[in-house]
Amino acid sequence: MGEEMRTMTDVDEGVFNLKYLSWDTALSGDREAIVKPIRNPAKWPAREKHFVAGVSILTTFMAAYSISAYVSGVTAIAVEFGSPRIVALVGMPVFQAAFAAAPMVLAPFSEFVGRKPVFLATYLLYNVCTLVIALINNLTGLLVVRFFQGVGASTFSTMVGGIIADLYQPHERGIPMSIFATASFSGGMGQLVSNFVLESLGWRWIYWHQLIINSLLMVLVLFLFRESRGSVLLSKRAKALNSFEAKAAEQGAAPSNIRWRVKEKEQRATLKQMIHISLTRPFRKPVPFTPNPNPCAAGPMVYLTSYPS
Repeated sequence: MGEEMRTMTDVDEGVFNLKYLSWDTALSGDREAIVKPIRNPAKWPAREKHFVAGVSILTTFMAAYSISAYVSGVTAIAVEFGSPRIVALVGMPVFQAAFAAAPMVLAPFSEFVGRKPVFLATYLLYNVCTLVIALINNLTGLLVVRFFQGVGASTFSTMVGGIIADLYQPHERGIPMSIFATASFSGGMGQLVSNFVLESLGWRWIYWHQLIINSLLMVLVLFLFRESRGSVLLSKRAKALNSFEAKAAEQGAAPSNIRWRVKEKEQRATLKQMIHISLTRPFRKPVPFTPNPNPCAAGPMVYLTSYPS
């Protein structure tokens, strides 16, 4: 299909000149002024890219931090609630099960509404769950809340790779992806710090101090974090341009019959289809791979230190 096409519509019984909008589309002065605030993330100034990537990577670190921090308080939790330690340890796999499963739905959803709304909503869920755990008075409730906390934390890991891909060209992604990968495997710091917190303030402060840090990060996300999903931003540009064209036509300032569309938005699958693909692809198209001995050796060591006897 070409760069533009003509079609009859029911609106005003007129003929609209439909054009596909891309980041390279040349616009007139008035149109360019309308969409100037909505910029291509790949061409943001370096400081803006680094800020968004940096905040995202910090949330990844805090998600890994949370996983191992739980272990520090397991014995104290079991003692307070009068339960066997093995029952309190269930909070680890429950969190990780939600952490693994939730992105299969949340990641496709971010393709439609953008990174920031999903990131912010899950961050709010995560912080609310952290607050509830700090206040809760029974183990069953704590384990249930840990599941939803894992749902909230899941985007801190899975979506950050996409944010880095939004911001940087392939040849620029090496260092950000390396820092992101390092943050993903730095969770042991959570157990180290939380051991000191436990000795000084008790197990509930393992969650209070995380809540304080994550609340500050959430404020940064709310006020300073910029949307980075290119197709979502292009759709906003198209919407702004269409409002401008319609207003110009109504006012008779110019005979504007142009309407803008985004080809990627039209060609992508529906949300239902994307979620179905995400859920079924591992079973329909298994990816062959050769195991790397380094993570195969490192993984067991991480969990040996996370589950002390």
